Amino acid sequence: MNEELELAELTTADASPRQCRVCQQEIQFDAACWQACREYSAVFFKSLQFGRVRGIVTLAACQESDPAQTAALVEMTQELLKRDILVAVSGCTAEAFDAIGMMGEGAFDYAGEGLAEVCDFIGITPVIRMGGSVDHADVMEFYYLLAKHVGASLKDLPLAALATNAVQENNALLNQLQGIYGSVARLSGDAMASADRLDELVHEKRLSLGWSDRYHCSMETYS
Repeated sequence: MNEELELAELTTADASPRQCRVCQQEIQFDAACWQACREYSAVFFKSLQFGRVRGIVTLAACQESDPAQTAALVEMTQELLKRDILVAVSGCTAEAFDAIGMMGEGAFDYAGEGLAEVCDFIGITPVIRMGGSVDHADVMEFYYLLAKHVGASLKDLPLAALATNAVQENNALLNQLQGIYGSVARLSGDAMASADRLDELVHEKRLSLGWSDRYHCSMETYS
């Protein structure tokens, strides 16, 4: 299936709030932020190309009644924001994030200078709700617009994903994630190690596109 046909099918999908694919809890979708991303896709592309925003990480996460896991996800997310990586949250963990202010303006407290600048200009928050679906039509349209600007396939973009254990056990959802992002990271017991792994995936994709990147406080250029 070519990308134009796939996008046409995706954009007819239901854009209403959906349920967490794991626990069936109803969760919201941030339509306003994703609309702004689509409207400013050219600006976002330039921000990606020049490293003001280094990439986008999707967290496919169910709370699974595990406070320690949620705390690790929050710590990991805060670290990714510091590294100028936008974070999109799919699943009911978004509700836990919202309860501590990570889904709103509070996320700017952790965002790196480049990410904060771009988010403020476009009018989005550094952490965005994806609802219950990792392939929501509005999100996929934004990703395909970025791919068009880059002149590359979707999997070549500096996108990465992490799935918690419950999501990893959901074959249909895991297959969707792999189809969009390629490899899917698993949350480890060390939040910083998980952040490093996702950063590495973003870093490798940036270099593959011929884009320079900041990695562990250094600059590397594809050659």
